[in-house]
Amino acid sequence: MLLRQSSEVDDVFASLRADSKSDEELSALVLNDYIASKRMAPPLMSALVANLSGEKGGMLKVPCLRLCSQTLANPQATSIGSMLIANPSISSLDLSCNVIGPEGAACVAKAIEELANLKHLNLSFNCIGPVGVAHLADALIASKTQHFELDISGNAIALAGAQALAMVLKVPLKLRVLELSNNHVGTSASGFIFEALGTSGLEVLGMSANCIGDDGCTLLADSLCSNASLQILELQNNRIGDVGSQQLGAALEENAVLRQVDLSRNSMSDAGFEALIQCAKAGASCLSHINLNSCGMGRESAKTLATVLKSSTAIRHLNISNNRLCNHGLSYDGIAELFMALGRKVL
Repeated sequence: MLLRQSSEVDDVFASLRADSKSDEELSALVLNDYIASKRMAPPLMSALVANLSGEKGGMLKVPCLRLCSQTLANPQATSIGSMLIANPSISSLDLSCNVIGPEGAACVAKAIEELANLKHLNLSFNCIGPVGVAHLADALIASKTQHFELDISGNAIALAGAQALAMVLKVPLKLRVLELSNNHVGTSASGFIFEALGTSGLEVLGMSANCIGDDGCTLLADSLCSNASLQILELQNNRIGDVGSQQLGAALEENAVLRQVDLSRNSMSDAGFEALIQCAKAGASCLSHINLNSCGMGRESAKTLATVLKSSTAIRHLNISNNRLCNHGLSYDGIAELFMALGRKVL
């Protein structure tokens, strides 16, 4: 349903209030792509905020609110910030794929400081930039919240944004999940994030499409050697080659908590893969999920993997799609060994 008039928003909420008892909560309110045109966004958003803040009748308790792809700009984000403060039951807010900008991020940041229940925030692809990230970082540091989940993928956070986030990570247990994919920050900026992992308590880090390269992967490896909290690491499409793979493999032999690593769409030779996968053979690693889709692995990688799988008890999920594990005109012994190893093991 596409909404074209503010009265239609009022009708939707009147129906919701009629169907809900005063002491009940909606489990979630999802209003993705509901605005018929960009021109109608301001009045419709005003009506939405008025209903969620109780101005149009009884207060609707909505712990999870999703307003994705609404072409919301920073004026509407100001209203959303006010609505959040007026509706303290909200614990999860998804405003992904809007255009709230740094001013809108500042309004949402104010709500973070005042709302103890807000634990999950998705502002991916919102043009908030490093200024918006700084507002969010300051709010998180000032708030009493812990184990916060933040997604600011695709926001061009730059070096200044990475530095602001590093300050948040230095506060133990402040963040549980941090998604930074598609920010293209490069080696120097990502280094601030990696160096701050330490005792941050972070459990999930998404860094795909950030151009970290081998040098950035080396900085990450140094942090992983002593990190005791990170369990899921996403490094897809990061220009990581053999040097980075070797450094990461050595770090994984020292790390006893990381369970999932996604290195898909990077480029490594058989030597790089062998160095990386040896962590599973060493036995100390608890790595159970590995994604190596489209990494340039060859026939020798298949042989190495077969050897590792024969002795590893940790690996449960393995993605090696779109690799050249056997080549036309060459022996298929590598892929044959791999299938034999898989026949002895249920992943």
